[in-house]
Amino acid sequence: MNDEGNTSVPPTTLESVLNTTDLDERAFRPPNFEAENTALLALAQHMADSPNSVLQKLVEIAMETCGAGSAGVSLVNKEGTEFYWPAVAGEWKPYTGGGTPRNFGPSGIVVDRHAV
Repeated sequence: MNDEGNTSVPPTTLESVLNTTDLDERAFRPPNFEAENTALLALAQHMADSPNSVLQKLVEIAMETCGAGSAGVSLVNKEGTEFYWPAVAGEWKPYTGGGTPRNFGPSGIVVDRHAV
């Protein structure tokens, strides 16, 4: 906390989040084109039927297709200072609508490096 009682989040550095050696050691998983096709068809159908909830359906399909415990969409606010989560599925679903400061975690670094 600073003198005024405000908390300040220190910026995240690239070195603190970059861990490419672990990526090289992960087991290779071949593509599952059937699952990808099924996911894309389901998303296209949902877009036609319920376009206002397409982000939520996207994260649900992504989580299921990847066998993940959670998935979400993170967007930058108009001021560029925070990320917010309009759609989340799985373990992190209770945080839908929440977010983090832009310099808290790797997302801001990815955006700064245009590495999306």
